[in-house]
Amino acid sequence: MFVLFVHDGTRRGAPADAAPGMLMNAMIVESFGIRGGKIYEVEAAPFVTIPYGLGDGWTEGSGR
Repeated sequence: MFVLFVHDGTRRGAPADAAPGMLMNAMIVESFGIRGGKIYEVEAAPFVTIPYGLGDGWTEGSGR
């Protein structure tokens, strides 16, 4: 599976004066091992990082 994570810099629960978190998008590739209809193993690796705000490339009107 290919997953797009959008890191918006929000740090939930952090103090108001805390520095922002990551501002980036990351495309991650994941594979799942399944036995007996249940997930028993997950492997994930960064595939590519994308500048924050660029959009996903599939949604019309997304991005800059």
